[in-house]
Amino acid sequence: MIEIGGYILDANEMTLSRDGNSVKLEPKVLEVLSYFCENENRYISMSELHENVWKDRCVSDAAVRRSIGKLRQLFKDDHKNPSFIQSLPKRGYKLICQVSVLTNEDEVLKPVLIKEISAVHENKIKPDIVTNLLHWQNKTIFFLLVIIIFLFFIMPIVYGVYDNIAATHTKYQKLENSASIPTYKQ
Repeated sequence: MIEIGGYILDANEMTLSRDGNSVKLEPKVLEVLSYFCENENRYISMSELHENVWKDRCVSDAAVRRSIGKLRQLFKDDHKNPSFIQSLPKRGYKLICQVSVLTNEDEVLKPVLIKEISAVHENKIKPDIVTNLLHWQNKTIFFLLVIIIFLFFIMPIVYGVYDNIAATHTKYQKLENSASIPTYKQ
């Protein structure tokens, strides 16, 4: 178990408790908190959270902010005057409270265990093909998809307009040529 600024995190039970009150944590909220504990006293960027907590899933920054917002709610922390999670624009988020590992008589619990436990609770659903296509780690597939869309949808429109202009130009050229040829009366 880990003490985070007076709160006790039990990763096995996925709970955060204080003064006898215990709250069950959502898996991603637990993972974000665990990642903050493992990287305390340094700023963690939004992209680092995407890469290390959400891994192969394509989620918006708003989803990450929601998890951090839930942590702030649980800690009753004010983002303007933080005691637990400090945010700095363009730098990221930092856990600023005291973090300590609680010891049992027989063994010392290590923060590394949090990562292993949260991995067990994480959904094991593999991302679908659409998620893979839209995820920036698969840039080649994404750009191939853009090229295919361009070739099959944009190019016909461009050629259709070009053909229309060319046909109109040919029509006017024929009219112009026929007007310039003198006709003789017999």
